[in-house]
Amino acid sequence: MKSHQEWYNDDLAAIKEVMLALKNRCEGGDDGDRRRYRRAKSIYKKQVELARKVATAAKIDNAPNHCKAAWDVINSHRSLPVRKLEFASPDAFNDFFIESVNSIVGELPTAAADPAELLAARVPAVHAHLSFFRPITSLALRKIVKSFKPLKSPDVYGMSAFMLREVIEEIVDPLAVAVNDCLRTAIFPDFLKTSRTTPVYKKGDHQSLNSYRPISITPIFGKVVEAVIKPQLEDFFERNNLFSNMQFGFRRGRSTFGAVNRVAERIGSAFEDGESLALTLCDLSRAFDCVDHGILSDKLHYYGIVDSALSLLNSYLTGRAQVVSLGGASSSPLPVNFGVPQGSILGPILFIIMINDLDNNGSTLLFADDMSLLSSGVDLQHVLELSAEHLQSSTSWFQANRFQLNENKTQNIICSLSRSLPAEQDPVKLLGFVLDSKLNWASHIQQVTRRLSRICFLLLKLRGHVTEAYLVMTYHALFHCHISYGLLMWGHSARVVEVLKLQKRAARIITASEHRAHCKPLFVRLGIMTVVSHFLLFCLLHVKKSQHGLLTRNDVHHHNTRHRELFDIPRVRLQRSQVCYGSAALRYFNRLPAGVKQLDLRDFERVVTGFMRVRAYYEVREYMSDDLTQILTT
Repeated sequence: MKSHQEWYNDDLAAIKEVMLALKNRCEGGDDGDRRRYRRAKSIYKKQVELARKVATAAKIDNAPNHCKAAWDVINSHRSLPVRKLEFASPDAFNDFFIESVNSIVGELPTAAADPAELLAARVPAVHAHLSFFRPITSLALRKIVKSFKPLKSPDVYGMSAFMLREVIEEIVDPLAVAVNDCLRTAIFPDFLKTSRTTPVYKKGDHQSLNSYRPISITPIFGKVVEAVIKPQLEDFFERNNLFSNMQFGFRRGRSTFGAVNRVAERIGSAFEDGESLALTLCDLSRAFDCVDHGILSDKLHYYGIVDSALSLLNSYLTGRAQVVSLGGASSSPLPVNFGVPQGSILGPILFIIMINDLDNNGSTLLFADDMSLLSSGVDLQHVLELSAEHLQSSTSWFQANRFQLNENKTQNIICSLSRSLPAEQDPVKLLGFVLDSKLNWASHIQQVTRRLSRICFLLLKLRGHVTEAYLVMTYHALFHCHISYGLLMWGHSARVVEVLKLQKRAARIITASEHRAHCKPLFVRLGIMTVVSHFLLFCLLHVKKSQHGLLTRNDVHHHNTRHRELFDIPRVRLQRSQVCYGSAALRYFNRLPAGVKQLDLRDFERVVTGFMRVRAYYEVREYMSDDLTQILTT
């Protein structure tokens, strides 16, 4: 043990001397000497671990920011790689990033279809108009700036969101005048169009420019103007129902879970109807960076963005430049002729406007640049033909709108319960989920368990350095998030027991328990909810939030039965459909006492969460056979 450590005191040194003396004696001694040495060694290791934990806890407690200090300790054991990009200059990176986009756009074939004609054929004529963006008051502008995350990454001028938040009180009035002047003149200032870009490793050869992606920071004062424009543009599209219902990216109340859940529901419905479903996951090369400004402007005009509002957005898109910063050095600025600005506030909504008309008749699910083509039918051969036609139609749209389909990364899978399904298919990845042909979630759970195993190893490394409280914090931050992501969809799978086993391992590591120790008391003491309890909680909350749109048995029939107030459970043909949350959640909710069902959402969540933590279910059938009348007294 290194004696120069601050926590290594004289008491530990004295114990070490005794241990070493016993070690020397046991070389030629008897079994008693060896037992005493082993005992002394065990005592020494425990005292060292205790001293280290106490010192770390004191360091965290004495820090001005306890949370940051704790994460500094945790991250020091995560072995996060820090790579110096010394193999290429900032100018080389900047040239590569710009030329790679120009190359993609330059190699696109001449489109046979006109994007304006495709848009008009798929989207009805819009009669509403947005001709200007409303000015903003100083009070509202202060609120916008205060809502920015206090990030310290500087833009090309050295300004950051953190700095702006600190000085906004002093400059809010003149800043409001400047912002309103931009809105009035419909001119986005040129000096706010230069982005500071940093290369970040993605995958592949560390010495290859192609293995890095650009992460851009736009000028913070430009973001202020964008933050004024975006809610007005977004409100116009949402209020007039202009966005496709199949677009889940960058929209309020929608998420990756909602997108994948829509796909899973379509697959489940196909299975129920005895159909097969072909799923094609399209990958576009640098989609955000390849947006054609002329086509986007025409689409904005078609959707009703006119006059001053359209002029300002055109001014915002054109005349942009990029600088790459690397190791304290910066490249020369290069013009950016395509794309929506990365790292901007307006970029995402402009992109989804650009691709909004790709969906045709609800058969294409969109999440930003992730596009999933859905084709279903009873006859498998017919489904394959529909899928090919759908892909061809989408490819024509891509070409017309100046996007390049990356065929090497485009994934295909046939989801079917038919025994005539082709040979074993590889699962596909969609927005962090892994989907297999039977939708049994086995491949996804395998991915989750691989990640959880790494977190267990991290907890084991940390155990000798931090106290139990910080281990629990690490668990909730790094372990729990992998379990909760999309659990409502895959929590019914029989393979979920593999996740529960890793939860048990994590609980034993945190509490330094024996490897076969009973874990239910550990879960309860640590306040950790088992994956099964968490699935049940999500199911119950799902029904609670949507209960006003659900039918009760009294709505279905008029017989005066004792269960007439319970929610009606739709009939399904397949056993797999019965255990999915769509049906199962209603069954779980119906078991709750009436007093719990009548609670408002906040109290309902608090009561049910506390009950699930105490119960620590290992199987759903434990809940179904449990006495739930105690839920209000737990």
